[in-house]
Amino acid sequence: MKIFMEKTNTQTLKFELSTMNGKVSILNVTNIPEAKGFVIETTGDNAKECIDKILDYVYDCHGSFKDGYAQVKSGNRYGIVNLLLKPVVPTEYEQISSISEKCAVLRKNGKEFLCVLEGSAYTYKIFENEPFDIMGTVTNGMSVVMRNEKYGLVNVMSSSLVLPCEYDEIKMFALNRPITAVRKENKWAIVGKDGKILTDFVFEKV
Repeated sequence: MKIFMEKTNTQTLKFELSTMNGKVSILNVTNIPEAKGFVIETTGDNAKECIDKILDYVYDCHGSFKDGYAQVKSGNRYGIVNLLLKPVVPTEYEQISSISEKCAVLRKNGKEFLCVLEGSAYTYKIFENEPFDIMGTVTNGMSVVMRNEKYGLVNVMSSSLVLPCEYDEIKMFALNRPITAVRKENKWAIVGKDGKILTDFVFEKV
């Protein structure tokens, strides 16, 4: 397999990763006949190494792939590409959290909201118009959020704030556990993924 990588001063390169007959190929789809570049010979076994080289070539920095997506950086802004090396989130965000459960927290203008990554090119955003001061990494389909120094809970599946930002502390959901703990003043209670408080605020420790 050969990978031709080219670069010009005026255009950004475009690459695709394709699979055919069990072989992995990375194709340049920029279509600039006069561009100059170089060739890397590879096999499917070291495709990851070649993907890294391409990302190094196009972006200032990039992370490892997780759930089929990777963070990239251009200048002082971040974005996300998929396994076809196509941008699914443009490099226009101040910060992007670690990708978890095909979700990423995006920071723009000092506020955070959630981006759900689906398919090879489609994404949708949750709470982009009502961002939070802080939005936690998605765990077990839930995110702990903060607004005006108070905490709440977002359920990703329902795209809703199931517990309003009225609490002093909320513990993250553990994997495959349907409950967690929420604190108001000096007492704790148990809350479910639907946002229902299941006990009174009577526990001193949880």
